[in-house]
Amino acid sequence: MKFMRITIIVVVLFSLHTLLYSENDDSSFFSQFIDTSTVDKLFSKGELLRTLKKGSQLLYLPEISYKNDIIKEYHSHDSILGVEVLRVFKTSNKLDFDDEKTVLKLYNSLLSISRLKGLKYFSQTRQKERTLFYDSYVVDPETKSRKLKDPILKKPIPEKKIFIFQDDSTFRKNSYSVLYHYTKTGFVIKIENVTTMSYLFVPLIKPRDMITYMVIIPGKNSILFYGLSFAHFNAFPTLAERNLMSFYYRLIAMYNWFIKQLD
Repeated sequence: MKFMRITIIVVVLFSLHTLLYSENDDSSFFSQFIDTSTVDKLFSKGELLRTLKKGSQLLYLPEISYKNDIIKEYHSHDSILGVEVLRVFKTSNKLDFDDEKTVLKLYNSLLSISRLKGLKYFSQTRQKERTLFYDSYVVDPETKSRKLKDPILKKPIPEKKIFIFQDDSTFRKNSYSVLYHYTKTGFVIKIENVTTMSYLFVPLIKPRDMITYMVIIPGKNSILFYGLSFAHFNAFPTLAERNLMSFYYRLIAMYNWFIKQLD
């Protein structure tokens, strides 16, 4: 049987150098990561979205230290279908990511896997909102099954790896590894499946063929969000292309979850 290989990429980056720009000049600050014309369009529209097919280049990926690695991985797959999205979110309160306490609070929020339980998203196939994750929790790294509490750090650490279980409304029950990298310039989170993922009892995604990254760059008064989701389909390419925006809606669900953590 042929398999559908899916890669969803999630990178999270937090710039901690908020003193480099004036209080209301987030657009100038974000120009360090994406070109000025793209920043202008983004602040005008609030969101930029591109669909991706074989041969498509990544145009919105910010200039971060892991950019070349993401591009290399993206181009290592054939028959690409996916989306990339860039958003800017204006915050009601000023952000201070130079403060270690703020970083630690956010780090622990990102480790709060159980809070993903009940997350909603818009289902393209059903044309209505539905639950994305029926359940979500951290599991023991040895058994990949015994339920654990969300980890809580006492201070930011360079690297943290956990294993999680999620009951997905589309792909049902699966386990994933989640790797957190932290430096003074930000976070990078990588999520990949460690079990075979199926749809309607048909195995579609082999272990480690589904990966997630998110990029989030905070300014003083707003946050830059980049999401990339793409797939290499060895089966059902027509069906996948018809449901291309499903990648988008799942990314936006994660975006909404992150914004909620800021509260």
